[in-house]
Amino acid sequence: MKVPMNWLSDYVDVNISMDEFVSTMIMHGLGVEGVGSIFEDCDKVVVGKLVNIEKHPNADKLQVCTVDVGKEEPVIILTAAPNVFTGMVCPVALDGADLPTGKHIAAGDMRGIRSNGMLCSGSELKLCEEDIKNAEVNGILELDPSFEEKLGTPFFTAAGLDSPVVEFEISANRGDCMSVLGIAREVAAALGTELREPNIVVEELSEAAADYATVEIKNYDLCPRYIARVLTDIKVGESPLWMQRRLMGAGVRPISNMVDITNYVMLELGYPMHAFDYACVKDGHIVVRTAENGEMLTTLDGKEYKLDDTVLVIADREKAIGLAGVMGGENSEITEDTTMVLLESAKFDGFNNRKTSRGLGILSEAASRFTKGLDDQGIQMASDRAAQLMVEIGCGKVLSGRIDTQSEVPASRTVLLRPHRVNHILGTDYPEEVIVECLMREGIKVLEMDEDGALICAIPAYRMDLAIEEDLIEEVARVSGYESIPTRLLQGFAEGGLTAKQAMREKARNALAAMGLYETMSLSFMGNKMLEQALMTSEGCVKLLNPLSEEYSIMRRSLIPSMISSLSVNIRNKIMDCALFEMSNVHFETADGSLPVEKPMLALGAAGESFFSVKGYLEELFAIYGIYDLHFTKGGGDYFHPGRKAEIFLKGEKIGEMGELHPAVLENFSLDRRAVVAEIAMDAIYENAVTGRKYQPLNRFPQVERDLAVLVDRSMPVGTMMEDIRTAAGDLLSKLAIFDIYEGERIMKGKKSVAFSLGFQAKDRTLTGEEVQALMDAVLAKLSASYGAEIRS
Repeated sequence: MKVPMNWLSDYVDVNISMDEFVSTMIMHGLGVEGVGSIFEDCDKVVVGKLVNIEKHPNADKLQVCTVDVGKEEPVIILTAAPNVFTGMVCPVALDGADLPTGKHIAAGDMRGIRSNGMLCSGSELKLCEEDIKNAEVNGILELDPSFEEKLGTPFFTAAGLDSPVVEFEISANRGDCMSVLGIAREVAAALGTELREPNIVVEELSEAAADYATVEIKNYDLCPRYIARVLTDIKVGESPLWMQRRLMGAGVRPISNMVDITNYVMLELGYPMHAFDYACVKDGHIVVRTAENGEMLTTLDGKEYKLDDTVLVIADREKAIGLAGVMGGENSEITEDTTMVLLESAKFDGFNNRKTSRGLGILSEAASRFTKGLDDQGIQMASDRAAQLMVEIGCGKVLSGRIDTQSEVPASRTVLLRPHRVNHILGTDYPEEVIVECLMREGIKVLEMDEDGALICAIPAYRMDLAIEEDLIEEVARVSGYESIPTRLLQGFAEGGLTAKQAMREKARNALAAMGLYETMSLSFMGNKMLEQALMTSEGCVKLLNPLSEEYSIMRRSLIPSMISSLSVNIRNKIMDCALFEMSNVHFETADGSLPVEKPMLALGAAGESFFSVKGYLEELFAIYGIYDLHFTKGGGDYFHPGRKAEIFLKGEKIGEMGELHPAVLENFSLDRRAVVAEIAMDAIYENAVTGRKYQPLNRFPQVERDLAVLVDRSMPVGTMMEDIRTAAGDLLSKLAIFDIYEGERIMKGKKSVAFSLGFQAKDRTLTGEEVQALMDAVLAKLSASYGAEIRS
């Protein structure tokens, strides 16, 4: 919210320096984003002096002026103005200057001589005699000789016409501060000075507005109050310069007197308004309703929108003429031919307004104010203020009365405040009188004290953010000054720390980093294109109603596409061998339309490493949590290589999958090497981790080791072979590992050699050779019966 200080001074006196003012308002709870000036865009319009004038050799009406603009070298500027003379001091627009009229000045050749700017008249700078002497004289504006001391200084600053503009950062709950008057209330409270509200008196005709207009609200939940005024004898033209400057300082472009007045009142009081051409409103009858599904409306910016029944519109008996609280319709726009105006001031539901604004992609000043929340009582003040200004400026006459849908003024909201609670929360010892004074400075009246000693506080209608006792305590803190709250050491002990799941998550993150993997973080949103590249579909994905773009239109239900994309980015940046992991949530839509299901997942990805390397990462990670019974079986998604993929099971339940990426996926993501990706559910760790530690003495008896190499069909799964070995060997098996898998010329076609290393150990004795051989025979018998295994010779 940009606030020109000369506008703010109409309502409150600020008798401190700008630095002090900014610091005070920040401590009062209003953020300040920066300080500029009304004419900061015109800083290349400077004070200059004509030190030499010569006639143009190739043009009778042009004169070549040498101008001192406070620089080491003077500049050459050509002019056709007849009133220039040597020694004249005047405003000079240098190359690149922007004028208040919107005109941009650029250097250029004129009949063979380059002109580096323009000498300015008062009209070109939008000045009048009230601003500066000679402003309305035809020709270049001659400045008083005293300006010669300010050569090179921005003209508007030198002339005292500029004013600082403070840009405030307004939080989402302070819609009342989206106005100059709202900021003035806060300034008065912070500085302890008097607030001067505008004196509003409307000069009305005897003819009644109710004879010309009626209002019908069909949805009071979305529009609790609507006020209409009718104006006649409309004269559309420019608004006065003082109003244009204030609008420019607040960041709003002046358009015409009718539009400028509604914008001015919105900036001054905080309530958006709209003016309809009365002739375009059928029978002068306003209907506030929701749109029909498929109803079309073209707005003031010339864009056509297809509406649905969630959008609130302003209509007449036949058609929609505006989006309520967002933007007016082109079919009721004020034009030069307008003779009567219907002036709207209303309260619209902030939630619905935001939904409409965001859904249609229209981010207007009006919508931002309704979204933050406005009360329904201030709109009467805004309606009267706009009518007053239209009469004073001479752009119309006001018919008598208002058409107002509110039948009676609602009672003030009240909140109880216990003085002892204020001191308990803030750590202060303020007496009751100080608390009451702080509240009154914020416009909160203390009506009386109840039987329990609590103050009954009447909340101003415009303070929509004040609802509970803690809100009032915050007001006391802001007005009294946060710096006045005593500093004390923390008393007591607040126990904190990670939850069990958070601790396990951090443990997994540290373990994977220790293995040499790098963590990645990617967006939870993706598009259909990425899913198609990964050979996946969007079935089961949560689709966004209002995505930023098609690339971010759905919430991911798998981390695999993001992991593939991360591998691709790394390889494109010449990091050829990389191992990555990501921990994040995925989301699934529900059949009944309720909130999506959220699941924590872990994805691993490696380029330049084998299937078994990634499998080893997973096994090592689960072993850290005391989980050793992962099972890998043939299976997995179509995005994996058909012969190099596996589904991962734990206690009979599928917890994930892994595999080498399908060649088509590699091509789609421009991956020029093999890559392996795995994805598992983190709940498998959370629910099965062994949290306690068990200790046992070291075994005093030796381990007997044997190697076993068998030939089996190439299609036989090695994982299930290992499970059967464990079953056949029983409790005496202390070690089992694969140390070789071979396919080649020295064995039969269609076969493969699998070599296992086995260890046997008893806790109470040294195993004999006969016992070990019996176990080996049992293992071989099991493998022979189940897999047709033969000992490789």
